Amino acid sequence: MLVFTGAFQKSYYIGALIVPGALLGAAYMFRVSLKMAWGRPSTAKTWRDLNTREWAYLLIPAVFVFYIGLAPKLFFNIIDPSVEKLVNDLKARTTHEQVVAAQPAPAAVAAVVVVETPAEPVNN
Repeated sequence: MLVFTGAFQKSYYIGALIVPGALLGAAYMFRVSLKMAWGRPSTAKTWRDLNTREWAYLLIPAVFVFYIGLAPKLFFNIIDPSVEKLVNDLKARTTHEQVVAAQPAPAAVAAVVVVETPAEPVNN
């Protein structure tokens, strides 16, 4: 959802271009999960072929998806400090690289020629 929000904020046309891709991706994943879990849709009249362990495996991610979908604020409060630190580190690195790239190299450094020597083979 955040990708869609960012895309539509950047440009309405970019946002409109990613919607069909997301719909096709969701339809494909739904179809794949149907085939993997229940076989062909026409043969799955009842879900008795799933045992308790399989239900538990399917239920855990489903609860997590509903949790993030219905209460994203709680989830984002947990991951927000890490994301803020990552963004600040990337901004600092980019700023530092821009400052270093903008400064001309000293004459002594510019005159140095780096010559690579081939590595000696290792004899075991």
